[in-house]
Formats: sequence, C-alpha cells, structure tokens
Amino acid sequence: MKPVEFLLIENPTPVKDIFPDSVFAQLAAAKISDVLDREVTVEDEVVQDELDQVKEFLVFTPTDEKAVSLGGVGYFRNLEKLMLESHLIEALPEELGTLTNLSILVLTSNRIKSIPSWIGNLTQLTRLHLDSQTPDSESIPGLSGEVPESIGRLTKLEHLALHNNLGLTGKLPESLVQLTALQGLPIQTNAFEDLTVLNRISPSVVVNAINQALGKVDLGVVAADSVLQVKLPVIFVQAQTEGDVLYDQRGIEINHPDALIGEDHLYVDLPTNQTGDQEVTLQFASNIKTSITYTYKVE
Repeated sequence: MKPVEFLLIENPTPVKDIFPDSVFAQLAAAKISDVLDREVTVEDEVVQDELDQVKEFLVFTPTDEKAVSLGGVGYFRNLEKLMLESHLIEALPEELGTLTNLSILVLTSNRIKSIPSWIGNLTQLTRLHLDSQTPDSESIPGLSGEVPESIGRLTKLEHLALHNNLGLTGKLPESLVQLTALQGLPIQTNAFEDLTVLNRISPSVVVNAINQALGKVDLGVVAADSVLQVKLPVIFVQAQTEGDVLYDQRGIEINHPDALIGEDHLYVDLPTNQTGDQEVTLQFASNIKTSITYTYKVE
C-alpha cells in the first residue's frame, strides 16, 4: 500500500473546482455551509482550513440527481463519517485512503466495482458498508472480485456489510480473524466459494452467509460414457464436513439421479450416459440455499 499523502488546497478555490462531480460538489457545499454557519455555493471560494472543519458527510435524504464520483473527498482531511447511499458512485478513489480518521464509511447501493487493497489504511473504521452495489447490466456485475487481505488491518471494525454483491467471489480472506471487535458480518447473496475462515472467527459474531450463488460453470463438450469428475467448491465440502460452521447433516441435493458426490466429499461425478445438452445443479439441502450448476454437452 502506498504511504498516506493528504491533499491540500494552497489558495482559495471555488467549490466546483475542488469536486469535479457537480452533484457531489453541491452536497459538499451544503456540508461546508453547515460547519461555517453561512451559505456556501459551488461558486464560492473556500480555503483548506474551512474544509478541515468538516468532520461528517452524512446524506440521509435521497436526491433526484445522483453523484457518480467522490473525487475531491480527500480534501476533507479530518472527515470521520461518510455516508452516501443510493447514488451512482463507480469507484472508491485512492484519495479516500488518506482519510485515516474515518470511523464510518457507508456507501450502500452505489455502483462500486471493487474493494481496493488500500482499504486497510482506514484503521479507525468501525463500520464499513459496501453492500448492494448495483450492476451496470446483467453481464457487468456490481462489486466483484475478491475481498483483499488488507481488510484484516481494520481491527476496530464492528460491522462489515458486503451482502447482495453477486460478483464477490473466491475465498473470504483469512485476515478476518484479526477483526477481534467484529460483531456483524452479513455476506449473504454473494458468490464466495470458500468460507472456511468462518470457523476461526469468534462465535459471537452474527454471520449471515446464506445464498452463495455460484452460478453456472460450462464444462464444454465431453465424450459419451467418459468419466467426468469435477472438484467441488470448498463451500460444498464445508457443508458436508462435521464440525464446520456450514455443516448440515441433510447434505447436498442434486437434481440428476445419476450424478454422485464421492465418499471424500471433494468431487462430484457427472453423468455422461446420455447425449445432448446436460445441466446438473447442486444445492445445499439446508436453508442456506447455496447452489452451483454445471452445464456440458455429451457427444
């Protein structure tokens, strides 16, 4: 991670020139007005000392116009709380990582694409909400990729909300065990393939991990009557392993009678005895409702 470098305005500058996004500039002008106890418009000039007085940027009322960028937010060098829900923010700008006084960062229901590794710079965070990022389209998901290991540096974090992001995949990082203050971890309706770290965090943490929708995996064309053995995602192994937090004695349901999970619970043997397009879905039998579908063509 890069060293923290604060932004600085050296001369009086119009608000609209500090914050490139016109909607965010208007919201910023309102927050500056609140702390200075006088009206400030986007046309008015401000100095760094005035921006440094803004400690809270909380927008509770939905606006008709939506901000797309947080550009310039780094000039609020003493910011402690930032909440901007239901806008169209597309990215977490790197300058946000300089705001090391931030204790609350709530950006629910925007269009953020990924969680940057510098998120670990924000070591004063107690709440981080990046849930329900809206996809641009069916083919372009909202928040996607993996959660960076640097999340483990946020040792004061009490609530981490990442739910309703079907593009979030891979392994939930081992560094979560370092979050000893954690109380809530809603991660439902994502696509995590490995949640073994849940076995190593405090049982007092309230976790919601239902509905990891792993989608469809296309295996291509296979020969008739051949062996088609596929390694299961780790989360499916967890569901069959006694003692695991995801274990359920009801096991895994399969929609095809000829598909079988091996005794080691690591692989599934998919049928190739019938030609044509095949689709086999595996799903947790419990109420966790996690599923994966394999598609392939037998010739």
